[in-house]
Amino acid sequence: TTPISRLLPGVVQQAIILDNLRQDKGFIHRLPEWANVCINMVLCLGAGLFIFAMRSAWLGLLGAGFLVVVYLTANVLAFKHAFLWMDVAAPLAGMVLAMVAAFMVKYIGRDKDYERTYQLATTDGLTGLNNHRFFQEFMVNSIAEADKRKGKFSLVLVDIDFFKKFNDTHGHQAGDEVLRCVARKLFDSVRGEDLVARYGGEE
Repeated sequence: TTPISRLLPGVVQQAIILDNLRQDKGFIHRLPEWANVCINMVLCLGAGLFIFAMRSAWLGLLGAGFLVVVYLTANVLAFKHAFLWMDVAAPLAGMVLAMVAAFMVKYIGRDKDYERTYQLATTDGLTGLNNHRFFQEFMVNSIAEADKRKGKFSLVLVDIDFFKKFNDTHGHQAGDEVLRCVARKLFDSVRGEDLVARYGGEE
């Protein structure tokens, strides 16, 4: 399938090119190693930035793909017009690794943000217990589970006696500390599968 030149058979021509590359002399020039390393780093950074910058994963992949096409085009043009041989495999492999690493960092970070947001939405800021909203959802699920299994569950509602009077006498900061202490005592007293939640106020 190798075309035959007007001067040299294709096989001989290919052998000369390979020998030229091997000996690193003649009309085909290798790009210096430091330049290949620099290009590799720029391409890896570019691919990683595309993944980080784009909100959509598909747009990030398209951006990185565009970078690959630009590099391969530049590679072909450099070889065709300037007889310059540039690395192909190492930069492309580096870009793939950079993209995978960027995806992992981005989506692990996003997952942690989601966990943090969920925790803030379902936890009472003062006591650290689950809040009223979470309690309602848990209650609905517990009723459904009990109905399905034809079983039972227990619900205990507790409030602190004379809490308003304590607040009026000692101040709201002392009242907040009482709430925290009671919440800790209740939390430490239940089994792992049980739920302690702040229903509202001192309840």
